[in-house]
Amino acid sequence: MEKNANSTVAKSATPTVKDLKSVNLSQLQHVSARALASNGRRGGNGSLSLNVVFSENNGKRIKLSNALHAGLGSPTQVQVAQDGKYLIIGATLPGAEEVFEFPTGKGTTILYNAALVKWVIDAFNLDYSNCVSRSYNKVRFDSQEVNGSKITFAIIEMN
Repeated sequence: MEKNANSTVAKSATPTVKDLKSVNLSQLQHVSARALASNGRRGGNGSLSLNVVFSENNGKRIKLSNALHAGLGSPTQVQVAQDGKYLIIGATLPGAEEVFEFPTGKGTTILYNAALVKWVIDAFNLDYSNCVSRSYNKVRFDSQEVNGSKITFAIIEMN
């Protein structure tokens, strides 16, 4: 898989790499978002977190916590990109072409897409040799004005 030194974008069926236009972390305006302590329920309902599952027997998926999904505006679909050690997720991202849909149903914040999971693992060199699930909670929200519209997206540190 090719990687551009600046950034890349995932595709849903078979992720391919594209340049991500206009997303430069040093130029983003920070939107204040505070992670809340988890209330102990499954799914990280009170915290900003992302969970990546890579299991041969139980599937491959990416779970956004309810707080992370709500911070993005509770979209029905998202776009995904990489910028260095950060995974970028937003309802829309400048330059991104492919969208990943959440299954229909109340409160579903899971992306069931094996190709996307594989792309994330490869893009960030994640090691799943001794586990099937990894959680990431270094999350912040940012926004950027693009063509007169404000877009909000999450930046997740994957290291």
